[in-house]
Amino acid sequence: MGETTFPRLHRLEFIGMVEWEEWEWEERVDVQALPILEVLLLKRCKLRCLPPGLASHARALKKLYIYEVQHLTSLESLPCVVELDVFNNPKLETITNLPKLQKLTIVKCPKMKILHGVPAIQRLGLEDYSMETLPTYLQNVNPRHVLLDCCLALLTSIAS
Repeated sequence: MGETTFPRLHRLEFIGMVEWEEWEWEERVDVQALPILEVLLLKRCKLRCLPPGLASHARALKKLYIYEVQHLTSLESLPCVVELDVFNNPKLETITNLPKLQKLTIVKCPKMKILHGVPAIQRLGLEDYSMETLPTYLQNVNPRHVLLDCCLALLTSIAS
């Protein structure tokens, strides 16, 4: 086997890299990267997408926290993630193909449209006081527990 980069790193946080737009991570078979990374936090940056190398190398990644990532439009094909928080991501539209995802929290992601390929989902939290109706993407999931934090008008319309 080839070399291993950051072989003992469990948690990685990128916070306040406000001009960061692109994360280049080549998929190389001769290099193993972040083999025991379990937690990744991305906060206050302009990333457009997550790198392909993240899914193929960080096989122990269980918890992913995405806060205020301004240009991110989708989260896709993360085979090991079991917990995902997405907060204040104004352009996020799609979350798909996270087969082990059990806990999802979505807070103020107004363009979110597609939630698909999350068969293991157990808990879903949704917070957005500007919602007037329940998002249609909720039709594609069947969690055991739902926490809805919304305006009184929406809560009243659901209850009636």
